[in-house]
Amino acid sequence: MAVLLFVSNQPIVGTEGRPLVTSTDVYRQFSDQALADSKDILAKWDRGETVTQEERLKLQGALEKYDAMSDFSPSGFEPFYVSGKINLILDRPEQADARIRQSIINGLDTLRRTSPEKDPERVKVLKLTLAEAQYVNSRVQFKLGNFKEAETEAAAAATAVPGAPVYWWALGSALVEQGKVPQAQIAVENALKLDPSYKPAQQLKQLIDR
Repeated sequence: MAVLLFVSNQPIVGTEGRPLVTSTDVYRQFSDQALADSKDILAKWDRGETVTQEERLKLQGALEKYDAMSDFSPSGFEPFYVSGKINLILDRPEQADARIRQSIINGLDTLRRTSPEKDPERVKVLKLTLAEAQYVNSRVQFKLGNFKEAETEAAAAATAVPGAPVYWWALGSALVEQGKVPQAQIAVENALKLDPSYKPAQQLKQLIDR
């Protein structure tokens, strides 16, 4: 009996070898666990800090849950978005590219189906989350060497949320790689006006000023 109970409590594995979400309750459980394992590490990466090997292993575990969640809800935004971000941190830009693009497609579809008259707050939140996804996509495209697309995505994010220094830094980074130094200077200055202590922007400014 003890053996049977042990086996029955194990996660169900899907065809791709990752855990399988079988219900909305399991989905919520996976979401809570994945968020707890990844939230602080993702915030650390956002600040431009180095992610340790131990933290990368925790992200891998969270990634499996997010991908299982996206299997269960293929029209959802968050699982694809966080999966894209984690894949980028784990140096898997091709997987990150596919995931983050799908998150943007899903987010835009949800935005189109949401009435700004009936639910203005939800529309506002959706636009903010899409801007964040475009920023991450900018970093993915930068990693892949697609600097023009990285510029386009970062510019869209910075236009939607001009108060986010990280978006201006991403834009400046893409502009520098294309030799657009005067535009990059403006982007970096915008980032540092918003947060003078933001290290990635400080480092980019030093690179530009050489």
